[in-house]
Amino acid sequence: MYGVNSKRMTDVELMGLAKWRVTQRNIFKWHIGVYMIASVILIAIFFFVDSGHFWPLWSILGWGLIVAFHGIGVNMVLLDSNPTVSDEYNRLKGYAIVAEKMSGGISSEEND
Repeated sequence: MYGVNSKRMTDVELMGLAKWRVTQRNIFKWHIGVYMIASVILIAIFFFVDSGHFWPLWSILGWGLIVAFHGIGVNMVLLDSNPTVSDEYNRLKGYAIVAEKMSGGISSEEND
């Protein structure tokens, strides 16, 4: 539902998808921030309370793995790290047009 597939998506569907993707990227940024703050708090608790085995390591590594998978899931590989909804809409609109051309749905004469 949230990817550009072979069927032609309407502008409303593309705008909804663009809003969803931008929202997911913003949620991911909050996830990183909370992860970093919690990691610092865990390390501070360790230094003030305990001097034995570095137990925060397991929480930091486990949660870090989850954050990494979350980042992969929301396509953080893209060069534009702070897209607006209109930027994302235009990118998706371009993908939809290319997908339709490749499937033979749009001839080159119709786009000129």
